[in-house]
Amino acid sequence: MSCNKHIPSALSRLSGDSGDSEAVSHWSHFRLRSFSTLRTTESAGIYLAAACLQVEHGNFGPTDPPEPESAFRVSVAMRNTRLKSLWLEDRWVSHLNHGRHSICIIDMERRPTVEFVDPVDLVQFYVPQRALRHFARHNSMPSVEGLRLPPPGSFDPVIANLACSLLPALRGAEQASGLFIDHIHLALQAHLLRKYAEIKMRIGRSRESLGPLQCRRAIELIEARISDDITLAELANELDLSTAHFARAFKNSLGETPYGWLTKRRIEHAKQLLAHTSLALADIALECGFSHRIGFARAFARITGVTPSEWRRSIRA
Repeated sequence: MSCNKHIPSALSRLSGDSGDSEAVSHWSHFRLRSFSTLRTTESAGIYLAAACLQVEHGNFGPTDPPEPESAFRVSVAMRNTRLKSLWLEDRWVSHLNHGRHSICIIDMERRPTVEFVDPVDLVQFYVPQRALRHFARHNSMPSVEGLRLPPPGSFDPVIANLACSLLPALRGAEQASGLFIDHIHLALQAHLLRKYAEIKMRIGRSRESLGPLQCRRAIELIEARISDDITLAELANELDLSTAHFARAFKNSLGETPYGWLTKRRIEHAKQLLAHTSLALADIALECGFSHRIGFARAFARITGVTPSEWRRSIRA
């Protein structure tokens, strides 16, 4: 791993092992001994940051699951990169090859973990939800509910060029200008909102929850797909709601996010299979909608406090 840790500048903040520990903490789950970060000028208690993450050897990871945070991680690959796995919460998402300058935008509420095949060379931006809402409000834009996330490995030349423009400062080739850093991040926010924003519709409070028929229909749809993948977009479309509004209304009505509710139902189904069949754990994982046994075991332990094997032994004791 290599990244210079000191760029003298009164306007920018650069971090490695020491320095701006708050900015560094946003990447602590990578467990890198040193790396460079640049952060914007703080406004209304909000700042954005960028990091240069480099690992010279292959087979790096998996990274630790970070604490859930209302923020996005915008990653740009500076070289062709093969992923062994990308997980969001307990759900396996991708093992795609990410081409040079491809992007990946991740919701940090989903606690991503990643494992790499190739050496790592990434520029990542840390973008809090509060920053996007603040930017929209102060630029007379509609209220923002979230971002529509493109598939991992997509190409967005604007984001790639913004990341490349920060490389000389991140790698220590030239002095980092605080004004320049701020403008890069302003441009990033403007682009994210223009291209990916989910606009919050002005809807009366009475629609902030699902009606009885809508609740029943949503549960039926989830139950019917308990062994398969189902997206928020599919559920929202069935109820003629936006994705963001459906997710919010579902949680207000049932006390769980759709994903959390589905995961608990899958674990209940898994308990029945563990107790009453001799199926292998890998087969039970597939039967309950998990792509891999590891993800199944993680979800099971998080909800029950024990592994599937331990639960099966205890129920049969």
